[in-house]
Amino acid sequence: MTSSRTQDLLVLLFGTLIIGAVSQQVGTATPENHPSLTTQTCTKSGGCTNQATSIVLDANWRWLHNVGGYTNCYTDSNTWDPTLCPDGLTCANGCALEGAQYQATYGITTSNSELNLGFKTGSNVGSRVYLLESPTQYKIFKLKNREFTFDVDVSNLPCGLNGALYFVEMQADGGKAAYPSNKAGAQYGTGYCDAQCPHDIKFISGQANVNGWSNGLGQWGSCCVEMDIWEANKMSTAYTTHTCTMTGQYKCTNANDCGDGGNRYTGVCDKDGCDFNSYRLGNSSFFGPGKIIDSGSKVTVITQFHTTDGTDTGDLSEIRRIYIQNGKTIQNSKVNVPGVPQYDSITDSFCAAEKTAFANANVLPSMGGLKAMGAALDRGLTLVMSLWDDSAADMLWLDSLDPKDGNPSTPGVARGSCSTTTGSTSYVRANFPNSNVKFSNIKSGEIGSTFTDTTTSGSQTGTQTGTQTGSQGTTTGSHATTSGSQTGTQTGSQTGAQTGSQTGSQTGSQTGSQGTTTGSSKPSTTGSGGPVSCSVKIDQTVASAWNSGGVDQVQVNVIITNTMTTPLSSFELAFSATPVSIWSLTQKADGKYTFPAWISTLSPGESFNWGYIANSKTALTLTSNCGSDGPSTGASQTGTQTGSQTGSATGSSGDASCPLKITQTLVNSWQSEGVTQSQYDVVIKNQGTQSLGSLQFKFAQGLDDFWSLTLNADGSYGFPSWLPSLSSNGEMEFGYIAHSSEPVSIEVTSPSSCSNQSF
Repeated sequence: MTSSRTQDLLVLLFGTLIIGAVSQQVGTATPENHPSLTTQTCTKSGGCTNQATSIVLDANWRWLHNVGGYTNCYTDSNTWDPTLCPDGLTCANGCALEGAQYQATYGITTSNSELNLGFKTGSNVGSRVYLLESPTQYKIFKLKNREFTFDVDVSNLPCGLNGALYFVEMQADGGKAAYPSNKAGAQYGTGYCDAQCPHDIKFISGQANVNGWSNGLGQWGSCCVEMDIWEANKMSTAYTTHTCTMTGQYKCTNANDCGDGGNRYTGVCDKDGCDFNSYRLGNSSFFGPGKIIDSGSKVTVITQFHTTDGTDTGDLSEIRRIYIQNGKTIQNSKVNVPGVPQYDSITDSFCAAEKTAFANANVLPSMGGLKAMGAALDRGLTLVMSLWDDSAADMLWLDSLDPKDGNPSTPGVARGSCSTTTGSTSYVRANFPNSNVKFSNIKSGEIGSTFTDTTTSGSQTGTQTGTQTGSQGTTTGSHATTSGSQTGTQTGSQTGAQTGSQTGSQTGSQTGSQGTTTGSSKPSTTGSGGPVSCSVKIDQTVASAWNSGGVDQVQVNVIITNTMTTPLSSFELAFSATPVSIWSLTQKADGKYTFPAWISTLSPGESFNWGYIANSKTALTLTSNCGSDGPSTGASQTGTQTGSQTGSATGSSGDASCPLKITQTLVNSWQSEGVTQSQYDVVIKNQGTQSLGSLQFKFAQGLDDFWSLTLNADGSYGFPSWLPSLSSNGEMEFGYIAHSSEPVSIEVTSPSSCSNQSF
């Protein structure tokens, strides 16, 4: 995490009663009733046992008024009342904190083991809660040589938001015993700290943070160790370590200790931390809507804290991530960055290699490395769950380009596929007020005790090996050729076909969706393994095509379906020509291909997806031990080239003077809270004879997310920042997600020859 959470989680209720602030005394106007949230502790021998835990709202969100009255100590002009709060101690002794109306005011609800955090409820924005073991004590987790597991649903979190679950080294009683002026304690959510040393905490170490208070920030910061288990929206996710030089909660009082501004790397905590973000590490196909980890549905997240010798007394040496979704265990993605080994977990060596590759400062060794984080896990940390937006950095460090004007082809700059314009607080609050995140089924215990390892999915490691030169730029990268998930990412000038997750835009000769070929493989006895009787259906879809240095190239997505009534356990596949790259297949010693590593058997009616890139204008012929499929195998074809991908919509203007052709292709569709959401890939082609220097258009309805476009001040959209114009016969590609089962109509306003026309 690189931006302070608390600054953007403040309650924005400027009425007569609810003012976002923190208190140390206790009021009597509203009783504090903690919503229950069942959690579990687990052992390998005894299984999992329910714990009667609950949550409490952070004190920064609560109404603060004078003791014995109802005058706000913190005013609706974002300042302290000078009479009630002339100094920190007077304010702490004279101001009282009230109980919270969790659902009505803050949009927070619980049901058995599930917590739901709403983004906006009335004027309230975001929230932060802690897990309680008792009404007056936070639950303290000691996780070294242990694992922590939970389910999460981020399907309704767009770019610019962060549904976070993490641990910090807060005092178990919220600082009540240590600071006599604090009469509220953990029961009212006091004592927050994190590795960003946030300055917007209104009471720190028992006193009001009134000195130098301006624009919602005070002179002091509240610092402590932070372990980010999960920071995510539906487009990007990361887990990150943040160590500190001191133990427990610490009040920093100057820019050097707090790590403010130019002192970022001299402070007491590692603000940058060591992060594992799959997209940033070269795997743009791992997490997101419709990807290997499908953010359109709930996923189980397991984080394991391994020690050097596998004992509780050993030093922390590795933090490993595992996922479970749709009954399959999926290992974390592997690093795909030139010069960096293929790590798939956080270790000291991974952190050093990542910092070197991304030219970032590495302060982890000076903070004690993972051993220091292990010591904090031994001391015990408090669980935090929050939903927030980011006025300081627009969440670009999580889901977009950071720095904002950075080159997306520079290693480490691209953190996700979100636009740099859609993360502002004004934008997300106006367009996505009903966003929410759900955390559920929280468990902790011995490693291997909180989940059942079912079918393990391999993760593909890929290397960036090729350079494709388009008509207006260079696309660098290749898809991996080993089994598992695709990790090669095109980081130059071509956007990703279908997912829209690559970080550039093809400006030259890409032709967009080309068609679908369906083949049916009949029983056969060919193949190196002896006679095999099987029947499969093979669907090939040309997702994208382009010309690189005079060579036609095509990306094809393939679905293979078992059409038999019995499981398919043996399968071989060969190509009519050697592809440039292949993903999600395993190559055998004889050069043929078979199931990816995570598939041993394909059940009746079950399918799996894979893909390839080839030097061709069309899909290659695929021959399996079950028959043959491809453009030249008419006898076994059950489908034909259709001219456009199934689910696509192509529009050309009825006015011959309008040069635009717009093709929308359905990539994925899912249900979220009973509402259909769809992801579309869009190609705009300039069919005119002149270069197009101006492009503006609007959508007929609001979007949930978009990428590779610029959002203008008037709400219209235009060329992405890296594309100043569109040459004759050139194309640009972008993507969006919307609450719709059909393509959203695009209304062009410029060029003038296309004015007021819809596609």
